[in-house]
Amino acid sequence: MYKVWRNLKGVVPGALNACRELEERVGDLVKLKRTARHGTDAQTSSPTPSVEGRFTRSRLMPDALGGLPKVVILKAPAGFGKTTLMSQWCEALTEAGENIAWLTLNEDDCDSDVFNVRLEQACAALVDEAAAITGSSRRYLFLDAYEHISGEGSEKLIRRLHERSGEDLCVIIGTRLDTHIGVSRLRLEEQVIEIDREDLRFTQSEMTDAFNAWDAVLKPNQFAGLAKITEGWPAAMQFARQALEKKTSTASGLANGDLAAWANLRAYVYDEIVTDLPDQAKQFLFETAPLGRFTLALASVVTENSAAAALMADIEGYGLLLRLSSEERSWRCYHPLLAACIEDQLRIDTPDRLLEIHRKAMGWHIEQGRLSDAIRHAFAADDQATAAELLAQASLERRRLGQVNANAAWPGKLSNENFDLHPILRIRAACSLASRIDVEAARTQADTVRNRFNELDPIVRDDLYAVDAMIAVYGDKPLDAIETSERGLRSCSVRDPYTMGTLRLCGAIGRIAKGDIDKARSLITAARADNERADSVFGLAVSHALQGLVRAISGDLVDAVHDWRRAETVIQPVAVTDAVEAIAIGYLPEALYEWNDFEGAQHYIDKCLASSLEVALPDMIISVFLTAIRIAHARGDRKTLRQTLEYAERTGHLRDWSRLVHAIEWERVRMALHDKKLDKAQELRARINSSKAFHEKPGVMTHALETEADLIGELRFEMVTSPGPSVLARLRSARTQALAHRRNWRAAKLLVLEAVARDGMRDDKAAQRCMRQALELGEKGKLIRTIIDEGPIAARLVRSVASVQKPGPNSIGGDYLTLLLQAVGDAPVAPAEPAFAVEALSEREFGVLKMLAAGLSNREAGERLFISENTVKWHLQHVYSKLGVRNRTGALAVARRLDLLR
Repeated sequence: MYKVWRNLKGVVPGALNACRELEERVGDLVKLKRTARHGTDAQTSSPTPSVEGRFTRSRLMPDALGGLPKVVILKAPAGFGKTTLMSQWCEALTEAGENIAWLTLNEDDCDSDVFNVRLEQACAALVDEAAAITGSSRRYLFLDAYEHISGEGSEKLIRRLHERSGEDLCVIIGTRLDTHIGVSRLRLEEQVIEIDREDLRFTQSEMTDAFNAWDAVLKPNQFAGLAKITEGWPAAMQFARQALEKKTSTASGLANGDLAAWANLRAYVYDEIVTDLPDQAKQFLFETAPLGRFTLALASVVTENSAAAALMADIEGYGLLLRLSSEERSWRCYHPLLAACIEDQLRIDTPDRLLEIHRKAMGWHIEQGRLSDAIRHAFAADDQATAAELLAQASLERRRLGQVNANAAWPGKLSNENFDLHPILRIRAACSLASRIDVEAARTQADTVRNRFNELDPIVRDDLYAVDAMIAVYGDKPLDAIETSERGLRSCSVRDPYTMGTLRLCGAIGRIAKGDIDKARSLITAARADNERADSVFGLAVSHALQGLVRAISGDLVDAVHDWRRAETVIQPVAVTDAVEAIAIGYLPEALYEWNDFEGAQHYIDKCLASSLEVALPDMIISVFLTAIRIAHARGDRKTLRQTLEYAERTGHLRDWSRLVHAIEWERVRMALHDKKLDKAQELRARINSSKAFHEKPGVMTHALETEADLIGELRFEMVTSPGPSVLARLRSARTQALAHRRNWRAAKLLVLEAVARDGMRDDKAAQRCMRQALELGEKGKLIRTIIDEGPIAARLVRSVASVQKPGPNSIGGDYLTLLLQAVGDAPVAPAEPAFAVEALSEREFGVLKMLAAGLSNREAGERLFISENTVKWHLQHVYSKLGVRNRTGALAVARRLDLLR
């Protein structure tokens, strides 16, 4: 294997010198290939572009692209890995024995005479003796830094080259700017591949693989923060990697966008991006970067430049501007790290100008009725008074959309004077703080408002009752949630539907924990009606989520998942953060794990843990952690298991959630018993018994604890260490209570444990009877892991029940038994197919799905399939619907699981 690189950067200007050096290097090329063929050591005279430490992305390698056609154009701004990818291609092609020539262009190549000499000599190297030696049928000419070519004569040379050359020549161009080399006909003939910044971004899975390959230790929220702030920008990824390796920055600093942590990237932005811009474009960039997102109209107001349209087009030509979603096509933005670096430089150089930019932007957004953007610019302009007024105006809309945490820092930016002028802001601050689990700070804000209770508007007084109930919920105090919500429902005077809906939902959460399922269901139904009247998207999503929880507790997991999917659909359009979406999807991981769909469960776990664990209910967060732990344990992934256990326990201690810590402690016992480490299990159980950190109040049983930590873990432990009639009696008693409170999921788990216990006592008939009862309860919700997680004895009993079952009206459904029989086995059990079927896809839908798998954009897929981009989107909606997903990531995950891409 050998490497050949043709790097002609720094060639002495002038055709004669260029010819001499090229002749020497062509000779080196031939010599190298000749000696390599005969096994003799040789080195090129030019340096090899290093790809060491660079992560190879298989989807962008030539084989994945279906080979390289006549022309390949990689166009993206600096730092998107064009040269790296071309280098990786070059290495792969060279090792395959292909003929390679590489030119790194510079300003001298604008002279067509100079460029002609270099180009002809490079091509000569491909067709002469080197080609004869390797016997290759294709030649590859790499032209890097093509943006330096601005002369019409030089571009004509490239046009002539690809027009007159045969099929055996492939020209690969890396450029920061648009090219004008006439490839329209090649597009029609599908003889050109165009790769842009969107293609070159790292995908979420590639980022995961890259950081793992680089041995970067990141917590889930740190990885999520890095993914969000880098947006897959390869240069930012590399700088993050270097900072972590050299320990010049912390993972938290990088993920939080601390510019001190990104010092090297700041220098790179200025040297590689800003410096090369014309002066007017540079000024436009500096004056629009602080805007976050902007339109031409806003840019014109802020820059006061009549040529704003032309300058925006120029900046877009450099690839620095991004168009936002199709719903906001007129809006543009810069990469967040690029914008932050430039704004920080502006803050240093001309702070007064920066304040003026934000003031102008604030005024424009106020005129347009865009309060959220106006508030952001008001704070940036250090205009507290205006920010407070706007926040008060926006408060009703924010609570409707569930944006209690849209700006987590704003309560700390307002003075007491501004809070006193707008008491509603203390209510909003208390809501925001409570949802961020800063319960004491929330209570302080609420108490400050309460001291002026008689002076408050009636609607603010009513909201105060709702805040008290929210504080109880996020403080993980179910009985307090019942008490405060009922007091509010009695005392509200205005009875605003949003406030009433909030009080009823908080009361329902408490009632669920207390086991009052019928009362909880009634409160949820009334709350949904309240939120529909209030047009509260957030309230509706929470209503669906809690309705799903009630159904899941009752054992109807299928309908529960439908409710949670509905909640996800409702919340997604307004989910400004992952944290807001988590309150709709927080229980989905547990359900998908129960159905043995590990990949689907992991997808939602990643979404939930990607947030800062705000807004989602405490019980949801416990459920997410427990599910993540069980998946890691079932997969035998010890590293992830250890990290997740530590993260969960640390979260419980930091937020004073003793219930979460208690749940994790019992999960450790369960895993120790599963792994047959009895001494370890005894040690862990003794530690739980000696701890006084958690004592559940009588009558309270939250969902996340009901299938393990609340008594079940203790009974399982006693089954192993001291089996006997007393354990059976306690199991029967717990099962009877569960059924009385309609906790059928819990009852099914208890019946499985009883079946295993009776089998251990050689009471085979009773064991089969208990397992059959467990399956009867589990059939409606398609419970799988509840049964098979109890190990090989449970698996054997399932087989036994299936083997003796006779057809009849009371027989267990064949489909359900098939799912179980596919899944059972000695734990840890590899995940089986997901417990759902998909509607058949049409041939065209399969085609679009395969384009997605190849990493193509909608536009590119349409070009490949000869259909419009809108038609591609139309087919995608059908694909998503049939696969039961919401986006590309979900569609590809299900398609791979079901082997639809073969």
